[in-house]
Amino acid sequence: PSVYSYDATVSPSDTELTGVIKDPKESWPLNCKRLTWQIKTPKPAPPTPVDGDWAGFEDWGSSKVRKIFHISNTEDGLRAYLDVPQEQIKGALAHTVSYDAASRGISISFGDTVYSGKMTADGMALAIDMVEPLFHYVIHFERLKEKQPVSK
Repeated sequence: PSVYSYDATVSPSDTELTGVIKDPKESWPLNCKRLTWQIKTPKPAPPTPVDGDWAGFEDWGSSKVRKIFHISNTEDGLRAYLDVPQEQIKGALAHTVSYDAASRGISISFGDTVYSGKMTADGMALAIDMVEPLFHYVIHFERLKEKQPVSK
């Protein structure tokens, strides 16, 4: 396997890197500029039955990984954030979130990982299949009674 290195100089304004990426046989210029963008925070909308905080455990046999969803309705549709305390993940924003009230079906996607399932009739739990490349887990999420802070 090749070993790559990157040698660069930071501009006086701390907004640009000018440098070269190298492997043992070749080198290429690689210049980077700091970007800024504005993140839109959508306004809240009336809650759906799935709004709230949900906690469950991904069971690996020898250990369990706690996962917490923070789901809320906005003017742009449902949003979900994921916390995984053991993996230092806080406030990961889902790419897509959908909920069908008629079937109580829910789907939440984070890249290649998809959480899909149904909310129980009493609205207190989610029976979820978590599917990602090479893995499939069944996770039971329970509605948390107290609102949890969303870590972003």
